[in-house]
Amino acid sequence: MSLALSQSTVSSDYLGFLNRSAAFRPKIEFELDLKNFVIKTASTPEELREIIRLRQHSFLEDFLGADAHQHLDFDDWDMLADHIILKSKKTGEIVGSYRVLSTSFASKLFSSEQFDLTHFESSPDIKVELGRAVIHKEHRNGLTLSLVWKGIAHYAQITKARYLCGCASTKTLSQRIAESIFWHLYPAHFDEQFKAKVLSSFEHPGEFNPTDLLPWDFVSEAIPPLLKTYIKAGSKICSRPAYD
Repeated sequence: MSLALSQSTVSSDYLGFLNRSAAFRPKIEFELDLKNFVIKTASTPEELREIIRLRQHSFLEDFLGADAHQHLDFDDWDMLADHIILKSKKTGEIVGSYRVLSTSFASKLFSSEQFDLTHFESSPDIKVELGRAVIHKEHRNGLTLSLVWKGIAHYAQITKARYLCGCASTKTLSQRIAESIFWHLYPAHFDEQFKAKVLSSFEHPGEFNPTDLLPWDFVSEAIPPLLKTYIKAGSKICSRPAYD
């Protein structure tokens, strides 16, 4: 996949990204050869750059539209993490990726920027944090998603992980929608054992009364597809929503 960059994108930040990404190295390497795809961990700076272009093209444009070119979806965690990628054998392009961060080589999780995970992070079991999931819009189907999850399962086995964890973003600025999702899911899907809490800087400034819940018919349509997938797979919610 190629992505044309506007003049404004070729900035000092972008050039800095090119320079920094040159130092990228995988922490854990594997490759699974399937019928039409290859699932592997990104192993070169060039593959990391292609992942960032895919995220720029798919994730940011979905959320930001025409303003996507003003943002670069790259941070320090991209250099620290591994990236599971799905490559098309037909085109050689990366059509899907998942950022994975294992506590076998990282002392902190990305989610700790928004949540107090002290209790969870201090437990001795290996965790793998999932984030920055993206599938090219022309390949968004059950097959490609299942293949990416096959790669995640393989990575978890290699690292001997007991827990998979991560955040799921809701495309809303409405406190009422976000809180309604949480409280509707709370009875069956909340787990308090890890005592996760939203950091004060990511708390919503307004008060929310659970009696103001939106009806389930509306809320069920507002739940992010990724969160629905996690819940269906047996995941638990460990905190109220953070607002970033």
